[in-house]
Parts: sequence; structure tokens; C-alpha cells
Amino acid sequence: MGYSIIVFLLSDIIITLWLVLNIGSSVPNITFKSVLHIFMHYGPTLSIPTTISYFIIYVLYKNIKIRWGVYLSALIILCFAFFLTAYIFIWYMTAGLLTNDLFVQ
Repeated sequence: MGYSIIVFLLSDIIITLWLVLNIGSSVPNITFKSVLHIFMHYGPTLSIPTTISYFIIYVLYKNIKIRWGVYLSALIILCFAFFLTAYIFIWYMTAGLLTNDLFVQ
């Protein structure tokens, strides 16, 4: 359970940095408050599929004795998580950018 929290926080930090680096180049000034806003509102939503995928793969790794079964299951779970994250990203970010500006607080 502790590793899942670490994966969640690390994923949240990576998503926040990625958004700031990609979208922040078009904004003249980025404040700490705007980075915190992205970290609190967009990072957790996009980190949930990663954390759930990690937890499921960890449980499978501990319970399945056939290694190719673990690898196949992990591949299927990660593909599903990738498409779920992309879907969430497209809809959540589009709605978020249309309703409010990320860097204006």
C-alpha cells in the first residue's frame, strides 16, 4: 500500500511538470500558485489509472506463479491504463482549459 502512495505522488509530480513544461511556454509568467493548482486539480485525476495499474500488477505478481501469465497480464493492464489515461486527459484537459485558464489564479 505504501508503494502505491509513492507511485501516485510520483506520477502526480511528473504530470504536473509535464504540463508546466508543455503549456507553460505559451504563458508569460508562471507562479507557484498556478503550479500548485495544476498539482492539486489535474495531477491526481491523471495519476489514478497509473496507481491502480501498479497495484493490480503488484497483486498479480505476488499471486500468479506462471511468469509469462504475469507479463501478459501486465501488458494488457498497461495498455488499458494507457488508453484510459489518454481518454481522461483529452476530455478532462479540454473541459478544464475551456472553463478556466490553468495559469491564472
